[in-house]
Amino acid sequence: MLPQSATLRYTIPLATIIEMIFTSNQITIRELTSKLIKIEKTEFDWTTEYKDPDNEAVWLKLKIGLNNEERNRPVMMQKNDYKIDFLIELVLTSKNLEQISTAAALMEYMESSESIEFRENLIDKLESHYSDLKNEISEFDLKRLNSIVNNSSLFDDTNRRTLVGKNDDSITSDWKFFKEVAERTERLITVANNV
Repeated sequence: MLPQSATLRYTIPLATIIEMIFTSNQITIRELTSKLIKIEKTEFDWTTEYKDPDNEAVWLKLKIGLNNEERNRPVMMQKNDYKIDFLIELVLTSKNLEQISTAAALMEYMESSESIEFRENLIDKLESHYSDLKNEISEFDLKRLNSIVNNSSLFDDTNRRTLVGKNDDSITSDWKFFKEVAERTERLITVANNV
């Protein structure tokens, strides 16, 4: 069960997007983390999982970047069975940069913790979305693109797939996949910034 004071504070800082509930309000995050049990933390404290002792709900504390000046901003969200297609649709349609950043960071988290792939699907949708905008890319659309790319680590060509038990050809194929997605991302950013 959520702390009563946190519930009251949720009326303003909590955002609900269909089934996505999250907050970046630091007071609410402190209240939540004081009531929840820490169950797992990733290297460099990028993501921490918590469990609610009252109802067994799992919460994630992620760090997002809204722009170049504001990086490593903590966001707390309830972990649900999110689907990649839902998150991609969200990052392409939401008008709230914090929601976009959170959904993009969640995709990267799902890839690293659950081996759920999203990169090819996301870059395909981004290329289509931004080509549809043609020469009418707004300042917000550029912020959206930068937020998605940075928070999902779409620009990173590091092979995220497991190497154990794979032959050299499979490893090389995986490396080429991540490299190609990163190159497509770089081209998209360059084109979008030059419109």
